[in-house]
Amino acid sequence: MRTSTNHRYLERIERVIDALLAAPADAHSVESLAALAHMSEYHFHRVFRALMGETVQTTMRRVRLVFAADRLAAGAESVARIANAAGYESPQAFARAFRSYTRSTPGEFRRRHRHVSATAHHCCSVGDADIDLVDEPAREPGGRYARYVLRGPASMIAPAFRAMQRDWLPPSDFALDDRPLLERYVEPCSDCTRGEEAITELLIPIRARSTAKPCNRGATND
Repeated sequence: MRTSTNHRYLERIERVIDALLAAPADAHSVESLAALAHMSEYHFHRVFRALMGETVQTTMRRVRLVFAADRLAAGAESVARIANAAGYESPQAFARAFRSYTRSTPGEFRRRHRHVSATAHHCCSVGDADIDLVDEPAREPGGRYARYVLRGPASMIAPAFRAMQRDWLPPSDFALDDRPLLERYVEPCSDCTRGEEAITELLIPIRARSTAKPCNRGATND
């Protein structure tokens, strides 16, 4: 793929990611997202997977779960209401998806974050200077991860994970791998209610991008 064409595709996919992040609970469809990217549905599927390393449906599910994690960390809103807001038909379906994504139940996740004020619900952008690549052979499953060291309250964990996937991943040479996100609590704050900062390593699973190039057939408005 030519560099100029690849750049145009990346800009279009970034618009789609921005739309998902801006309104994660909306009923996005592949048709509406393809229209936003000015592509046919067929071509959108192929380009999205080639650039992001996963299907658009997988990204949509991931964004909804990060949105749900934000709300779980923020306060006492019921799990059932959060599940509904994130687009899940039942709390049980949400709990299964959330546990697969975070390796903890919604209740466990909330208990870890309950002592933290919900005032820090933003995270700065994450770039190359903030990320290092590590291999985790001792973990199950092991493999390569992109690591970001978060210095701040636990309520910033979900936004930081989102920033890694929004800012660092798309222009990198890597795609998300099909393994869970990891959190490593390096230095918990001794009294989070007084504004002390914790140090947490956040790791997203990555793999080298596929060398396969998206087919130009079906593109529109190039």
